[in-house]
Amino acid sequence: MKIVAKFGGSSVADADGFNRVKNIALQNDISVVVTSAYGKRKGYADDFKATDVLYTVLAHVRHGIDYETLWLNFCQRFYDIKKELNLKTDIAALLQTFKSQINKNSDEAYVISRGEYFTALLLAEHINYTFVDSADNVIFDYDGSIDMKKTADNLHAVLSKNKNIVLTGFYGATSAGSITLFDRGGSDISGSVVAAAIKADLYQNWTDVDGILAANPKIVISPDTIKKLSYKQLRELSYSGAVVMHESSVLPAMKAGIPIQIKNSFCPQNEGTLIEHKDADGVIGIAGTKGFLAFNIWLPQMSGQIGFIHKALKLFFSLGINIEHIPTNIDGLSIIVKEADVIGKEEYICVSLQKKLKAVVTVTKNISLLAIVGRLNAFVIRKIFECVEEKGAQAITVLQSPDRLNLILGVANDYYETITKALYQKLFREL
Repeated sequence: MKIVAKFGGSSVADADGFNRVKNIALQNDISVVVTSAYGKRKGYADDFKATDVLYTVLAHVRHGIDYETLWLNFCQRFYDIKKELNLKTDIAALLQTFKSQINKNSDEAYVISRGEYFTALLLAEHINYTFVDSADNVIFDYDGSIDMKKTADNLHAVLSKNKNIVLTGFYGATSAGSITLFDRGGSDISGSVVAAAIKADLYQNWTDVDGILAANPKIVISPDTIKKLSYKQLRELSYSGAVVMHESSVLPAMKAGIPIQIKNSFCPQNEGTLIEHKDADGVIGIAGTKGFLAFNIWLPQMSGQIGFIHKALKLFFSLGINIEHIPTNIDGLSIIVKEADVIGKEEYICVSLQKKLKAVVTVTKNISLLAIVGRLNAFVIRKIFECVEEKGAQAITVLQSPDRLNLILGVANDYYETITKALYQKLFREL
């Protein structure tokens, strides 16, 4: 079985983390380990991530500010890992060479990528895998997309010569050798890309939680771990606020039909969450986000005017504002956006819509959107609305996806936590 396993920053934050990764890799015969840069350590309130420090170091250099303390903090974690694990890699010399390369004109992507690079070097030695630099193997086109054919050819060639490898996450390079970063959180994406490129049997994402939780643990006490769900259901949860995996990190594995397993490197014996093509039945999770705003547009017989919605949306497109949802009725529609995207633009948008559409425009602020994800039948939907009514709230908007995989409920921000708790109790504890 060919397994690609990505380990997040918390999993490789110190020597103990390296030992856990080694045990997991050897016990599961993992072919490819993709690693993030070291992250925050558990129990260290003021701890830092390597990537964050490198961004700050580069900013200091460019503004002529002393960064020696930052640099020493960045290096010390690598020194500690080497010492505690008795590794041979001369990490001090490598870090000194890297430091000498940093100046005001340094390429940002190169500097930021070194967190992964040095973490992978030490990890590869510790678990006795071959170190492989993604810059030589994960190839970006000049439009920012991945050249999957070149990437696949490169990785197959590497694996034909090496049974097991540690690959740097978060970055690749163009064919010309220019380092290119994935989006933040990109180690998840790069792991998924690698799994798709080599046609792995399984892509494991090792983190510091037992899997995808059925609700936000900051709101709901000890929510269940979702055992199994589909790629589409995961993407719905991620987009709506669940934070274990970004929805874009699922796409490469999903397109290749590779199952994804989310596991906890601190408790590897736990089952985790399995993501595959088949949708899970029933309600699987609740996710939500605060901070939305609705532009409500009213005009009698709006639905009979060809191109009315297009005219309304064109303004938002011209301003580069992403639209989240568009609930409609015969005489009106609401355009729901993130409040942060329209700061300072609300009045302009209202006046422009009124002039262009000859319509009445109002604004509803402080909206939270809750997504109840799963195969929802009429009984479950009735329970959802009972829950809202029992808490004295009102549904500002209600939307259901065409495939009935989720129901989006808009409520006032003040009711967000209350409704989330009540929905979890009713749908996961009482049904």
